[in-house]
Amino acid sequence: MTNDVRIRQMTVRDIYYAAKLHRDAIPGISSHIGIAYLNNLYRVLALHPTLHLSFVAEKNQTVIGMITSTYNRNKTKKKINCITLSPYVVFNLLRAILLRKIRPRDVVNRLLYERELTQAIPNLQAAIFTLFVASNSQRAGVGTSLVQKIIQQCKMKGAKELYVETGVNNEKAIAFYKKVGFKTVVKIRDIFVLKISL
Repeated sequence: MTNDVRIRQMTVRDIYYAAKLHRDAIPGISSHIGIAYLNNLYRVLALHPTLHLSFVAEKNQTVIGMITSTYNRNKTKKKINCITLSPYVVFNLLRAILLRKIRPRDVVNRLLYERELTQAIPNLQAAIFTLFVASNSQRAGVGTSLVQKIIQQCKMKGAKELYVETGVNNEKAIAFYKKVGFKTVVKIRDIFVLKISL
């Protein structure tokens, strides 16, 4: 990573950029629900430092990458579910389905995945939620630096393992996580769960 990139804790002023990076990088369910949902999601992940770790990579005062993680995936999922069940989100989810931006099958698969993950790994604690690097800043060590920062912080908090989830067809992400030391633990539906021992 070049010296002009700085890793720092995410703040309130980064939430909009985090949401925009998410929307641009992942054309999935959450992106189709809308930018307001993503703003709320990152507000939860950035503003609860006792439960979450959120960092950004900054170059020339511009956010070029970010990572969010949790010490307790189940508690974080409960906080996120409170946002997800709001009337605004439900309305936009139904709208995206009607506009055929999201398939109902994908929503059902995601819900079933969450249940099956809890059954497969009941004590899953520390986990990376999101990792994004702007396309013009990829392959420069930014993602590796962000993951190393999370690993370091999780170790300091006493975590023994760190998990991450990625789509089975996301070969780029799978190769990246394996390069930094993660190993595939289980495949659930169309998602690989990878783990690194700390």
